[in-house]
Amino acid sequence: KVLLRFSVRRHPPPHGHHQPHPSPASASASDAAELEEGDLHPLWTYYGHIPNWTTTHPHYYFLNLHAYSSGSASKAGLVCCSVGPPLAYDWGGRNDQEVRDDCLKVLRGMFSSLRRELRESSESSDNSVDDSVVDVLPQLLDYRVSRWTQDPDFLGSYSFIPKGSDERLIEQMASPEWDGRLIFAGEATSRVGFQTVTGAWCSGLRAADQVIQAIQPHLAVPAAQPSQQHPAAAAAAAGGGFGGDGGDKREDTEMSVGGLPSGDGQAGAGEA
Repeated sequence: KVLLRFSVRRHPPPHGHHQPHPSPASASASDAAELEEGDLHPLWTYYGHIPNWTTTHPHYYFLNLHAYSSGSASKAGLVCCSVGPPLAYDWGGRNDQEVRDDCLKVLRGMFSSLRRELRESSESSDNSVDDSVVDVLPQLLDYRVSRWTQDPDFLGSYSFIPKGSDERLIEQMASPEWDGRLIFAGEATSRVGFQTVTGAWCSGLRAADQVIQAIQPHLAVPAAQPSQQHPAAAAAAAGGGFGGDGGDKREDTEMSVGGLPSGDGQAGAGEA
């Protein structure tokens, strides 16, 4: 089974997407407009056996998920390929079948050195057969191409800070609106885990504390300590902030598993 999976963002987004009402503060609206969406397309390929992984391609980044399967049938023979810009942008109008064929072409090029060996080891080997007609890939069982940009609730793979901007965009995007009643979470609001699932997780914990503080402002929210084996804990121990600058109080307390400063202004246990 081959599963090809892509997250594609096209621009500009069509009409009819979420529009906040009432409108957020002008500063937040400006920050949201400056923070941009990036493209990184995961491509999943699933095969009947394990090929060689010694070659790369400038447009494709392959990950052998079979090596991480631990006997699980869900990942056995599965290959993941991530694709970034400029190839990621719209795929040049290619449909799913064309995307699949292009990926297979790259994989065949990666494993081209195996053609002669495969031909010679075949029981039905015929020395008159040219190496170029020997398929170095196992049988393709299945594939999938997903296009995130067509989902009106996503429109991209991850956020990024464009040239000319800085980390303050992240901090401002994480700031609550309407006296703390409108709270934001997601990787785009996390300085420690920007662009990552870890960042989304940390921001969710931080936002949960903000919700509690908004509902019960006098309630002290304990800041639980994360497992030191979690990537978020390692990042906090290394200094916290996005870019390795040591972070600030907001993000350091975010790394304490959501322990934002409580209502009296005291920082959580994760503060450096």
